[in-house]
Amino acid sequence: KSQIAVDPGLGFGKTHRHNLALLHDLDWLTALGYPVCVGASRKLAALTAPAGVRLAASTAAAVLAAQKGAAILRVHDVAETRVALRIAGFAMPRPPDGPPDGTKPGMAENPSIV
Repeated sequence: KSQIAVDPGLGFGKTHRHNLALLHDLDWLTALGYPVCVGASRKLAALTAPAGVRLAASTAAAVLAAQKGAAILRVHDVAETRVALRIAGFAMPRPPDGPPDGTKPGMAENPSIV
């Protein structure tokens, strides 16, 4: 059980609408109690965004996945995604004993998140 991760399989045999629904309802998968791995990078954007804004769509998808509880993010643009996650962390509510920089506990120690 400790070696299992759940991956919704974004982009594999699904329509754009299916991918967005999976991302929207990702918290349902996280409720299973296993780490969730999301590889949304460039998949959602490839169908809808012009080449110049695909990075923005990919980083937005990564931030949403993290907010929905994904423990592992597979991305192509690591530095840009890391910045987006850090900025989103400042806007996220945190527990009273949470870190002052807005990150979730464990984010700094876990390179799979940030």
